[in-house]
This record gives sequence, structure tokens and C-alpha cells, in this order.
Amino acid sequence: MQWTIAMQAAVLLALLVGVDAAKAQPPIRAESGTQRPIDEASGVYQVQFEQPPAGRELSLSSDAAQVVRAYVADDPLRTTLPWAVAVSGRDSKALTHITIDLPRSFADREPARRVVIIETIETSGQLPDGRILLGTDRVQRAKTQAKTQAKTQAKTQAKTQAKTQAKTQAKTQAKTRTKTRAASRPRVTELRPGWIDPQEVLTWSQTATRPGRYTAELTYALAGTPNQDNEIELSIAGQTLSGTVQPTGAHAASATCTSIALGEVAIVAPGELVVTLKCTHRNHPASILDALAITLRPACEGRPIAQADDGSVTCHARDVTIHGVQVQYEPRPEKNTVGYWTNPRDRVAWEFTLQTPGRFEVEILQGCGKDAGGSDVELSVDDQTLRFVVEDTGHFQNFVARKIGAVELDKPGRHTLRVKPLNKAGVAVMDLRQVRLVPVP
Repeated sequence: MQWTIAMQAAVLLALLVGVDAAKAQPPIRAESGTQRPIDEASGVYQVQFEQPPAGRELSLSSDAAQVVRAYVADDPLRTTLPWAVAVSGRDSKALTHITIDLPRSFADREPARRVVIIETIETSGQLPDGRILLGTDRVQRAKTQAKTQAKTQAKTQAKTQAKTQAKTQAKTQAKTRTKTRAASRPRVTELRPGWIDPQEVLTWSQTATRPGRYTAELTYALAGTPNQDNEIELSIAGQTLSGTVQPTGAHAASATCTSIALGEVAIVAPGELVVTLKCTHRNHPASILDALAITLRPACEGRPIAQADDGSVTCHARDVTIHGVQVQYEPRPEKNTVGYWTNPRDRVAWEFTLQTPGRFEVEILQGCGKDAGGSDVELSVDDQTLRFVVEDTGHFQNFVARKIGAVELDKPGRHTLRVKPLNKAGVAVMDLRQVRLVPVP
């Protein structure tokens, strides 16, 4: 890892983004159950019920944050739970009431499994957990090119007919629009209603702090019946994803919301990210959708990991999932590592499938620059935790294999291995090329 002024500036930007996001995410208040933060800086909370909730509903309120996704904690598919949103009051006194619909089987669960995970947004940005959230506070609406050209021609003709009067009116209108926009800046607790024209495009612009793969998700509401779906197209950094938005339910005093995944995209470099959403075919007679948020969720950089024939599990850097604003997979052949680990709040994970359970020795392949060793790091597999101190290997790409302990995995199926720093002793935590789980005879 060779340091340049640009790299140092990128690190500073990532740290500032993380700090701002940490301050920007206030708690969202559950009106029943026991709530605690999972990652408060990223707006992620859990609510647990000792007693079955009344009416299969989880009620929340907030004067700043909005839900972008909710699911049952131990659901391996993380199936999105629908929720209804109603806003009372206006401006700074507005209060958002949120009601999450729980599964029918939720009440029959043991108390330890009656847990709902709630992801929220208060402002657009890249959060400490690596997600990029684009909310209603950052969206812009514009006509497509054909209508823009027609509108421009009409304006030109009007100016030709009465040039002086038109200029005066344009200046007055521009001042009025600026004042109006400043006074009525949208809050993320509000939906963006009134998207009815297929020629209109929604656009967001946001700084991405690191490269990597992301799953794009759309959070929206659409009143109507099942046959009134619309076709939409989401463009991210020149990559296009298509999808169908189904009606979420009827609007009354509230809007019923859901979140859908549209596919994966790759962000190749940090910098400005332009995201557009347009309708390609409208079946609904009156609306396209009410947009709440676009979520770019960190995705696996490579392929799913399976247990090898010899019983070992190898978590390569190329198959990592990044949860952070700076750490990233560096694919160049001489690197092929998780690197750029300059933000100690960043963490990484691998999901793998186990066919044959047992006891496994954990071996890491790590490198660290001269005089940069000494960071304390926690490695966990499910709920089992190991700790180690990063060794100075003389260079970040001088990788050394180290055995750091053992874990006991007694069940086949999916497991998650996580690595997170507890502190940073030098310029960066380490470079991590792979983690291996080797069966103990």
C-alpha cells in the first residue's frame, strides 16, 4: 500500500463521512417490546418481545428517522416485513408513526427468537456500516430530454415575443423558487408523492467513499391492486437494473411501504455517484410510486464459499463482504487482499456453507507495514470469538500465516465469519489475504 496525497484525502473524507453519519442517526422509538441499538451510528436497531405483541404489529414513532427495511432477526433470507407510515404535524413538529406487520408465526416463537431488526435513515450518505442511503432529502426530479427540449423551445418563443418582460418575470420566479425550496426542503420522514409522469426522472447524487460491489434496493409505496404494477429502471454509475414495483396496499391515512432488491452493481472508484430512477412502463392508472429511499448494501465481492473436500473452509479476500467506508478488496495480483484498512471502525465478513461440522483451527494470512503492527483485532465465527494482535511483517504485502485459535461448529449450514479491529496502532490495521478453517482431527 503506497500512500499518496489523494489517498490521504480519501481517508480523511471517509472518516468525516463516518463521523457525520454517526451524529445524524437518532434512535427510533419502539412503543412496545425492548429496543436496543445494534449499530446506532448506522441507524440499525433491534426490538425484542418477551410477550407476544398485540395484533401482530410493532409500532414505532420518530420525529427524524424513517424505516428503510425491517425483518425477523433469524430469518436466513431476511424477508422484508411490510410497514405502514403516517405523518402527523408539519415541519419540525412532524411525527412519523410506523407500524410493522409481523409474521403470523411470530407470536409462537420463543422469547429469544421474537426479535425484529429495523434499519433506518435520517439523512442521505454513506454510513459507517458501508451502506449508501439515498433518501427524499437528496432527490431531484426532472423531465426527460424530449420534454426538456420542447419546454426550452416554448420558453424561447415566449422570450422572442416579449423579451424584456420575460427576463423580468424569469428573475422574479427564480428568486421565488429558491426561497420556496429553502423553506420546504423535504425530510426523509416524508414520502415523495406525486410521481405520475413517466417522462419524469428521479435523480440522486452522492459521494461514494470506496469501491466495491453493492446490492441495490428500492424502498417505496404504491397504492393499488395486484394488476397495477409498473416497470422501472435504476441506473447507478452507468449500470442499469430493471425491476417491477407491485402495489403495496391501499392508501388511507397512511402509506404501506416495502423494500425490494433490484440487483448488484460495482462501484469501481470512490467519488461522485449519480443514481437515476425512471419508469419504463406504467400499468397503474394514476401513479408510478412514492419513493422513500434507495439503499446500496455491501455485497459479496466474489463467490459463495463452500467447504472443501478435505473439510477445510477458505475465506479468500476476493470473496469478502465489506462493512465500512474505507477498507476494501484490492484485486491487483501482487495484492489480492483486504486492505486500505485505515478506519478502525470498518469491518469485514465472509459467509460460508458447512457440510461437515466439527472443531476447526483458525489460520490467518496477514501482512503489516514496518512499525505499523500492534493493532488489536477480533475474529468471530457466529457467536465464538478469538482475539489477536497484528504482527509487523515489514511490508503490507509480506503475508505471514498465523494460527490464532480454534472454534467448534456443531451444525451444518450457513455460518458467518467476521473480522473487526478494536483499535489501530499504526497507519493502517493490516492487510488480510485470507482466513482458513482447518479441521482438527
